[in-house]
Amino acid sequence: MLLSWLLLLAALLLPTSAWPFIPSSTPTSTTRTLQRRQCTHRPNSDQYDCDFTLPTLTQIIEHLRDKAHGGMADADHSALFYTNLAYPNTAVTNKELGWIHAYNIAQGIQDKVYWLQSNVDFPWFKAQKEWIESHPTEFNARYGTDPEPVDIFWMCYYQALALAAVHPDAYVYTPKGVDWKKTSIWANVEFPSLTANENVKRIYRVDPRPNDEDACGAEEELVWDRGRGNGVRKVRWTCPIT
Repeated sequence: MLLSWLLLLAALLLPTSAWPFIPSSTPTSTTRTLQRRQCTHRPNSDQYDCDFTLPTLTQIIEHLRDKAHGGMADADHSALFYTNLAYPNTAVTNKELGWIHAYNIAQGIQDKVYWLQSNVDFPWFKAQKEWIESHPTEFNARYGTDPEPVDIFWMCYYQALALAAVHPDAYVYTPKGVDWKKTSIWANVEFPSLTANENVKRIYRVDPRPNDEDACGAEEELVWDRGRGNGVRKVRWTCPIT
């Protein structure tokens, strides 16, 4: 099943140890309201009040655009994605993530893009993710186990990264001369969601690999352009939490 492939890739593509340091926080359950609320910060503390509902796609987008708390999806930052960097292997490691960081620094764009590792209120993200992971019984009872609730959260997050974009240019870092996998999250969720986002006008392909003389520093390749009539791609998986 396509969804099974996507969820497997979601698990493989995220080395959590590479994420920046996040201050510790202590989520707690609450039943103060019947309205969907996700994990919300408790004022004047480092704690979060959480219930057993997954955040909606719209709520995640709001976090990505919340500049006051670290959100970077705005007119000054382009959305950046990556896929197939470990080709022919599947799992992306810190090595490949290091290429992205190094390329961005070399090009002087590290403060001009947002991507999986720099874009959101990390204390909230950490609290929400750990709350879901530490309460499988409650979340499974509400959402089932195929897919797991934490995988739903991740997949909704990937889609939100694309739909939150405000800057007209977006980028995908991937090896040149190699087609991205048709079963990838990029191909099925992120790329088509970018094309569905009216803010996004152009999508460029960049090869950040440092060990290929034809790769690092190569010119950007325009792979999708709304202005030249490239159409909206079909989204193969849509966040079900609305």
